[in-house]
Amino acid sequence: MHFWNFSVRRVVLPLLTTVWDQWKYAYAVPGNSINFISVMPSDVIDDYSTRFVPTDSPSFGHNYSPVIAGGRYSPQPYTVETQADGSQVLLTNQENAILRYTVHVTDTTLFSPLFTLTLSWHLASMLAGPIIKGSEGAAEAKRCTQMMAGYLAEAQSSDANQRSIKPEHIVPWTAGR
Repeated sequence: MHFWNFSVRRVVLPLLTTVWDQWKYAYAVPGNSINFISVMPSDVIDDYSTRFVPTDSPSFGHNYSPVIAGGRYSPQPYTVETQADGSQVLLTNQENAILRYTVHVTDTTLFSPLFTLTLSWHLASMLAGPIIKGSEGAAEAKRCTQMMAGYLAEAQSSDANQRSIKPEHIVPWTAGR
């Protein structure tokens, strides 16, 4: 329902050999990954950056993808495929790729308080029907689902406010300059 800050990780991907002409690079996918958020160059601050400063020339910026034009975010293209041996490989044209992804978190002390509250209302909505039979149980499950939805919106907003990303918007009529 959200890329929670406590579950987001960033890693430099290990390079593999690729046999596909459509993609320049193949990378091993971390074993603990659940969802892939973005692939980006190693020289950027975040996945909304439109410019980065190369390490060999700190005074000059260079354009790269993603490009934010007209308020839209276009991530670096990639695909994740499963090989014959069951391992996953990430294919992209990005050299020295960094992957932002989510992991399965089992340490509940990492959960934010609002996430915990949202999760408990979600569990209550799932248990209300089997515990309380009949129309009363259905009504209680519906009430718990509504409570969960309200806390979910609050938890997502609070979690998103923990980040400091300021996308640089380029309007379409100036993007070609």
